[in-house]
Amino acid sequence: MKSGQIADGGKFYGALFFSLINVMFNGTAELALTVLRLPVFFKQRDALFYPAWAFSLPIWLLRIPLSLMESLIWIVLTYYTIGFAPEASRFFRQLLAFFALHQMALSLFRFIAALGRTQVVANTLGTFTLLMVFVLGGFIIAKDDIKPWMIWGYYVSPMMYGQNAIAINEFLDKRWSSPNNDPRFPEPTVGKVLLSMRGMFLEDYMYWVCVAALFAFSILFNICFIVALTYLKPFGDSKSIIPDEKNKKKKLASDGSQTSNSSAASAAAIAEGKEMSVRSKSEGNNSAENSMTRKGMVLPFTPLSLAFHHVNYYVDMPAEIPIWWRWYYWASPVAWTIYGLVTSQVGDRNDPVEVPGLPDISVKEYLDCFLGFKYDFLGAVAGAHVGWAILFCLVFAYGIKYLNFQRR
Repeated sequence: MKSGQIADGGKFYGALFFSLINVMFNGTAELALTVLRLPVFFKQRDALFYPAWAFSLPIWLLRIPLSLMESLIWIVLTYYTIGFAPEASRFFRQLLAFFALHQMALSLFRFIAALGRTQVVANTLGTFTLLMVFVLGGFIIAKDDIKPWMIWGYYVSPMMYGQNAIAINEFLDKRWSSPNNDPRFPEPTVGKVLLSMRGMFLEDYMYWVCVAALFAFSILFNICFIVALTYLKPFGDSKSIIPDEKNKKKKLASDGSQTSNSSAASAAAIAEGKEMSVRSKSEGNNSAENSMTRKGMVLPFTPLSLAFHHVNYYVDMPAEIPIWWRWYYWASPVAWTIYGLVTSQVGDRNDPVEVPGLPDISVKEYLDCFLGFKYDFLGAVAGAHVGWAILFCLVFAYGIKYLNFQRR
């Protein structure tokens, strides 16, 4: 792209902002991954397995190489392709800015996931946070257009520091240092005019201040993530409690009057054929008493673990294709591909296959009887693939030679 003039700055601003959004949105995947880990963490934390920092610190450190790799891939694909400042120092400075921004985004969405603790709440908080960060980032709304009572949001927005870092790195390059001939702007160079139009910082050292601020935000959000995991509790308690029969008997024995009344009522109910209704009422009273003293889900039975050995699982084979529709099967290139793949791999195997309700047959016989795949037909399948390729080439050649839908 052309550079050096004020009219060219809008294109570079748009490219920089698009890169910033891409790197920022790459961190949103951390939100869903963290929410999926939280139920197991809360269970292990309540069991005193390990503290919150032992869970969060490895996640933070292991994301550093991944963040560096993602930032490097994006820079390599876009930097010189778009036409940013050609100096190698500017290349690595933009890489450092995107790396710091990606680290900040990962830490921010981890913290939001710890606050939300569920997918719905975390996505809601994440969307609202992204909206505020983008609006107050200095590009959508320039600094000079933000109301004085809202200017604090501009300095709190982490995206503002990322936008300033990459804009300073680009527009303070020597190719943007041509003299400013527009009397409406007091800045001496075109690059500083472009920065001042959006309210960006004009000094080169502010690049390092912005990068340091991004790393500081990353550390802050990780500390908040650890604090949230330490003190916040999950919204629902998934612990299961097995009813204690001994405590039930003690309660029933201590309350003699209630026991006699319930036994009399049970005897009368048996005589009248209403045993089930009274039993359900007594169980309801017991479950109500247990719910007042215990938290969680009370299981009305003793959970057992079952293990199965030598279980046969099979799926019924679909019915054959009707004879009047079978032409479409042979006219489908995908059918020929599946035929060739299956037959070439296991079509000549004679190993036995267990088919429920039938005697053992070989793999070769199974493919022939149930799928109609014959190993001897493999040569014709290979020839059909070559024929399909030639047919499509001829259709393409005919189309570009004789079919013309343009009107002149």
